[in-house]
Amino acid sequence: MLAALIFAHPWIFQGLARQLIRDDPLQQADFVVITGGDRRYDWVADQYAARNVRKVLQFRSSPKRLYEFGVLPYPHEQARAELIECGVDAEDIVFIDETARNSWERADQLERWMAERPDATVAVVADRLGSGAVDEVFRQAMSPEVYERISIHSLRDRRYDESDWWKSRRGMKSFYGAAVSWLTVRLGGRPEYQYEDDWDPEEYERELMVDG
Repeated sequence: MLAALIFAHPWIFQGLARQLIRDDPLQQADFVVITGGDRRYDWVADQYAARNVRKVLQFRSSPKRLYEFGVLPYPHEQARAELIECGVDAEDIVFIDETARNSWERADQLERWMAERPDATVAVVADRLGSGAVDEVFRQAMSPEVYERISIHSLRDRRYDESDWWKSRRGMKSFYGAAVSWLTVRLGGRPEYQYEDDWDPEEYERELMVDG
């Protein structure tokens, strides 16, 4: 029995990770929204060049002292610079005017923005293991009419994915974080309080590199 469990564990781990993933077939979309994902700017630039997406839609980061005092650049400004460097035209990068503190507020803002543009379709780029939690927030926050115009595209990390996440410390951190997020959203739904979401994909990647 123990030998059978040891032999089967890769399939068990892969199956658990697949529950956290949503990855829709790639279709043309009017706008693309970036929430995370390895090499996300390169992917978006490739889809833009191939005319699979027409414009990039960004959320404005909520103000913080380190940003306001110029110690760190605003994440949305840094993302814009990265996209331009990758080949996206500056005039094709547009912003939602409001600032957002967390993923729920970003989903609310996108829902209102899309409701005002009933024909617009949006491709959402997400970290592969975190894509299910991203999708669940959108599903709960949006009306069915708006939600059906959203597609989720999960980007594989070059260092791990659902097939081998347990083989590295970085992969295990990503899996556990994604699993907690997915369960929290799926079981708990929208929180009653408005929290400040300090998570930033670039900062998280730097932390993983330090931790090894």
